[in-house]
Amino acid sequence: MTNPPASRIMDLVNVQRMAHVWRLKSDRIVFTNGVFDILHRGHITYLEQAAAQGHRLIVGLNSDASVKRLGKGEDRPLNTEDDRAHVLAALRCVDAVVIFDQDTPMELIQAVHPDVLVKGGDWTVDKIVGGEYVTKYGGEVLSLPLVEGLSTTSLVERIRHGGSTPQGLRASPSPYPNRLNSARSTSARTAARCMPSGLASAAPARSGTRWWRKCGTAWRKSAEHRPASATATNAR
Repeated sequence: MTNPPASRIMDLVNVQRMAHVWRLKSDRIVFTNGVFDILHRGHITYLEQAAAQGHRLIVGLNSDASVKRLGKGEDRPLNTEDDRAHVLAALRCVDAVVIFDQDTPMELIQAVHPDVLVKGGDWTVDKIVGGEYVTKYGGEVLSLPLVEGLSTTSLVERIRHGGSTPQGLRASPSPYPNRLNSARSTSARTAARCMPSGLASAAPARSGTRWWRKCGTAWRKSAEHRPASATATNAR
């Protein structure tokens, strides 16, 4: 049974204690750090790759104050450190999340003493903070490739521009171009199969799950958009 997400959010003392326990079990400890403001596919891919380098993944998370000092923008982070920590802790590949307030995670790296230190591909190995410290005791330092075209900055700009990609920011093409339409049609078919008898024909073909959704055993009906024929059928 896995620990609840909240229990994976630790302070420096507790994560140091857990790292010691894991090391006694001969677990290989991996450490990475970042802001992780708006979690996207690039983050997930990177964290899964990092976790694959060992048995336990510890994520150092920049505090709100340290993010401000990074100069990412006046409105960053968009999510608070507590919210970001809980989202990360809910990921199956993450074993511990530690918020740090310093400009770099050096103190945290020294406390955790990771077997593997990992950063994203925009950092070369010789530039990774703590890299020299880790290699001195025989640890490994890796720079993992990032998913091209995906970043929180570009995502924020797309949101600000109503979903369109501003000039100079290239949107990442979906690796699954046919899945969106397939998911929509599947959703509509599923909704039709799950409707009570007599109502499937009443809802427009385009409605899909917007009209009917099953929540437990109860059916929620949209009073504003319910077709008249559906109301009459339901009354009977």
